[in-house]
Amino acid sequence: MKQSEFNNNNYQIQGDIRVKKNNFMLDVSINFPLNGVTGIFGHSGAGKTTLLRSIAGLEAFKGQLFFGESCWQQKGYGKSLPAHQRSIGYVFQDAGLFLHLTAEGNLRFAEKRATEKSIISFDQVVELLSLNKLLNNKPEQLSGGEKQRVAIARALLIAPKILLLDEPLASLGRTHKEDILPYLERLKGELNIPMLYVSHNMDEIARLSDHILLLENGNKLAEGPIHQVTSQLAVSEQLMSDAGVVMEGKVTAVHDDWHLVEAAIVSSTETPTVTNESASSGIVLNKSITKKPELNNSLWLKNNNFTVDKTVRIRILAKDVSISKDKPKLSSILNQLPGSIVEILNDKHDQAIMHVKVCCNESPDQFVIASITKKSLEELALSVGSSVWLQIKSVAVIA
Repeated sequence: MKQSEFNNNNYQIQGDIRVKKNNFMLDVSINFPLNGVTGIFGHSGAGKTTLLRSIAGLEAFKGQLFFGESCWQQKGYGKSLPAHQRSIGYVFQDAGLFLHLTAEGNLRFAEKRATEKSIISFDQVVELLSLNKLLNNKPEQLSGGEKQRVAIARALLIAPKILLLDEPLASLGRTHKEDILPYLERLKGELNIPMLYVSHNMDEIARLSDHILLLENGNKLAEGPIHQVTSQLAVSEQLMSDAGVVMEGKVTAVHDDWHLVEAAIVSSTETPTVTNESASSGIVLNKSITKKPELNNSLWLKNNNFTVDKTVRIRILAKDVSISKDKPKLSSILNQLPGSIVEILNDKHDQAIMHVKVCCNESPDQFVIASITKKSLEELALSVGSSVWLQIKSVAVIA
């Protein structure tokens, strides 16, 4: 990307970054929006941390980098803005807290280093990350998840313009990961600060990210809005067992007796509105069902304390989708969506598998990908243009 090709949009971080280390070469052009969460995904050795460190000014690279209208590095190995002048909050895999200080001491240290007025006060960040009961504890008295919450709070208190998170959950067990993720979602929803989130865990990326960059062996495989990128068959082929689409849904009904909800698929061209209204704002049909008007493109999901009108992030793995030529009858699989096949791709890693991209009839800008055997494809005589029914188990949908 030549310098003249940068549009210098105030709301983007753009650059060409090339780093050579022994036998590894990172060579990517980036164009990240400066809002929401950009997920950087790749398997071990893909170059995720090298890229993040380059953006932070911690890794020398050849190329150029712009943060909005600010030039952080000129072309080549030219003038580079020092890391401490980039207004970046960095959260590492290891919390890296000062062992001789309490949690509050670590936070106060960061607060004193802030060079600009913070968008969030000390009391606000403590409340946001539920740190009140931990302030007097030293790091050895904190669990792994608690340390990371303090590390995130510390990064916020230096008044950063962007927050960089490098595998912040990688060293945590599953329980502690589940404890931290709601806090990250809360940060995303309540703070107007862009985040770059690095992970090799696609579940985390799908849950948090609005925009995504996929890296493979130091090269960019794909980049763009997560809904668009995850619906590309070429991407699914590379993600293998992680292949699956991400979409938004709005809860239209809560079925307490079954511990399930119905969620209407939201068009990717719509802007979902998250409300704080309680379930009682809907039409109460009986004590166990709260319902909004029905839509034909709904999915049944497990109820994770959802309420009517809540917008939820939905992930459907390709391996959990089956295809039928006719509408299934008397099936235990609740989610059945009509659609048309728009693309078919052979899996280069497994010759027995075919990836099939299906456009949902009721939501023509939404797609679902199914991984099926070549035998099934031939026996059902499936081809581009075929009308099909998708079947997706409710227990398999991630929301």
